Amino acid sequence: MSASDPIQPYPTEPGSTPPVPPAPTKRPRNTIALVALIVAILGFAFAVIEGAYLLGWVLLPIGFVLGLVGLFARDRGKGLAVAAVIVSVVGTIAGVVAFTSSMSRVVNESFRPGTTTVVPSPGATTTDAPAGSPATTASGKRTIELKVTSERQASVSYAVGSGSSSEETSGSWSKTLQTDRGFEFVSLSAMNAEYSKKNAITCEILVDGVSVSQQSGGGTSAMASCSATVS
Repeated sequence: MSASDPIQPYPTEPGSTPPVPPAPTKRPRNTIALVALIVAILGFAFAVIEGAYLLGWVLLPIGFVLGLVGLFARDRGKGLAVAAVIVSVVGTIAGVVAFTSSMSRVVNESFRPGTTTVVPSPGATTTDAPAGSPATTASGKRTIELKVTSERQASVSYAVGSGSSSEETSGSWSKTLQTDRGFEFVSLSAMNAEYSKKNAITCEILVDGVSVSQQSGGGTSAMASCSATVS
């Protein structure tokens, strides 16, 4: 064979076909990463909604862990897993910021000075006395006086701060307390104990001698409820 002769292909047997190269294999879907991303997105949404913080804090760690599992899965796509981890981290930061902002607003509203709240009750008439700004005593303590008047037997309940108590009374009832705390919530309520008989009940809260809340009620279901903040 001379150099000018064409190169002949490798002979094949009659009836045989040349080998076909294998088709490229498609990488399987990373299902865990997809679930992680969905959970992380839901957690992000709930973490910034007031009243749904807890649900967001439950979903975000789940999405983060599933994202890590999907990230280390063999022969699986990594894009969804990376996205799930990022969304979980960003959602956690956003949730903390939203929760902190909400709590700060609640605390500021709770400690706002000069607020007086009177809780109305069925069949009762309510009178709001001017709150004013009573001065503290020389010792720095505030004097809180609770008063109840009732024509018949009545059940009296009162609470100052985290402490509460209840008593039975007929006629006039009073209780004097002192506090040196910068903020105190006070509540006082009285209700008719003789349900078959009509009664007239009045409650009043005074701070350093100044009436800050007063209410009265009458009838067989007579009830009076007063509350105030001392700051």
